[in-house]
Amino acid sequence: MSVIARENWIYLVLLSSFLGSCLILLGQIEQGDIIVFFAQSRHPFWDTFFIWATKLGEGFLYLGLLITGLFTAYRYALGTILTGITVVAVSTGLKAFFAHVRPYTYFTQVIHKPELLTFVEGVHLNKGWHNSFPSGHTTSAFALFGLWLLISNHHWQKMLFFLSAVLVGISRIYLVQHFLKDVFAGAILGTLIALFCYYWVSHFQKYPWAERNLGKSFAKTGDV
Repeated sequence: MSVIARENWIYLVLLSSFLGSCLILLGQIEQGDIIVFFAQSRHPFWDTFFIWATKLGEGFLYLGLLITGLFTAYRYALGTILTGITVVAVSTGLKAFFAHVRPYTYFTQVIHKPELLTFVEGVHLNKGWHNSFPSGHTTSAFALFGLWLLISNHHWQKMLFFLSAVLVGISRIYLVQHFLKDVFAGAILGTLIALFCYYWVSHFQKYPWAERNLGKSFAKTGDV
């Protein structure tokens, strides 16, 4: 853990700042206030921006990083698969356990103030009663990007992974899919999953096959 902290201290500071800011806001505002703020401050540029940002927490990123892992080291590909499985299992289980209402349903059927909301055209709203907490997209983003942040040796890649995870979390609030508390919990949960999967991946360093990749395999086949 000390090695991880030493090599990634700037990202630990940024993560702590993000989580700390969320915690302060949670203690100062009412549930849904940030959603209302975004709803009253919409702009076509940000609508499009966050529609695409939220996709960073979805399955095609796993496929892309899985392929990257296959051409980098097989253990990274396995780590990506483990991350996806863990995110789905843990996130789904916690959603069922906490059973928190989604923002749309909260505003329209709990506090009966639908006039406070505006929506982004073309976005399908999840209107569930029992599947808001934690945010699955945020959990997924912080887990997947967190894993690859720890794997990467390049600071520009680490920064890109971190900012991508944060943008996914913000997008879930902007698009009226989650509350701040859902995103806050998802960021913590995803970070813990990333650490777990990174440690799991690290244990495979001692196996020669785990350090191989498809590029080396193709080259070896071509030499035959």
